[in-house]
Amino acid sequence: MVQVDRCGGDLVAFIDQMLAVSECELAPTIIGRETLIALLVAVRGVSRKLASMMLAWIMGAAGDDRPHWRAVAASMVAVDSLVHNHLHRTGILSAYRAQHPYGNRCFGLIGCEMVIRDLAERVSDLNRFTVSRRRLERAIWRFCATIELARCNGRRIKDDGPCQLTNCPLWDGCGHVPLRPPRSQEASDDTPDPAV
Repeated sequence: MVQVDRCGGDLVAFIDQMLAVSECELAPTIIGRETLIALLVAVRGVSRKLASMMLAWIMGAAGDDRPHWRAVAASMVAVDSLVHNHLHRTGILSAYRAQHPYGNRCFGLIGCEMVIRDLAERVSDLNRFTVSRRRLERAIWRFCATIELARCNGRRIKDDGPCQLTNCPLWDGCGHVPLRPPRSQEASDDTPDPAV
């Protein structure tokens, strides 16, 4: 397999060049983000989640001379299984009519990424200050991750039943939707007995 250095040995100059092209468009942050993500996911083994995480960390650390980098970094959303499962369990995906299994559909037009983008905008409008999509996604992840707050995850909540953590700060507003509801009794009663 032939490997091609698309960056010419200078990642910073390459990102600057890609963003300079997007500056001519109507929505430069979106065009820049999507251009950079598309280039990274073309690399074998790099998913949209991984590309978004890498770019958010690299570009978010830019200095004051590159404010457009930070704007693009703030627009990144990396959806992992913890974030997806939280959106499912709380009933948020259902409210958006965006129910789907974890995977590529998380980044579709009606997936987790779109839901987080919309929620960040709604929170920003409500509080009159900007909440970046990346910060909202990270807050959800921290709420769920075992190494962080460890509230809404499979170690604390059984996947086949609703959440029972009544001391959760989100209890009153949560949908308590099972991640994988058990098969109904009627369905299991209709299953023929295996041959003996």
